[in-house]
Amino acid sequence: MLRDFVEHWYPELKRKGNEELWWYIFGDPEKHPLEMGSYFGRWCLEAVAAVKAFGLDDTLCLGHDHYPGDLLRPDGPSTHPARAETKTKAQKGWLSRVFKR
Repeated sequence: MLRDFVEHWYPELKRKGNEELWWYIFGDPEKHPLEMGSYFGRWCLEAVAAVKAFGLDDTLCLGHDHYPGDLLRPDGPSTHPARAETKTKAQKGWLSRVFKR
């Protein structure tokens, strides 16, 4: 049930017009791709809070893009697969472009 909640959490937050959450569009991979440095954090903190409060098993959620399981494991290895950092100059965030890094 926890995995199902995490799986549907982000898509079900989609709203239209004045009801749209101000941060939701920053998760749109077409309008704001992660490679352009506009990531805002699409983490289902509610799921982590439930796991902590009720001692739930979160094994099926580990590695899911919207599940911040690392918050429960600050001293352990990441619960997400490592990603290669191979950004081109055009893909770097605007601060990196300004400071030429």
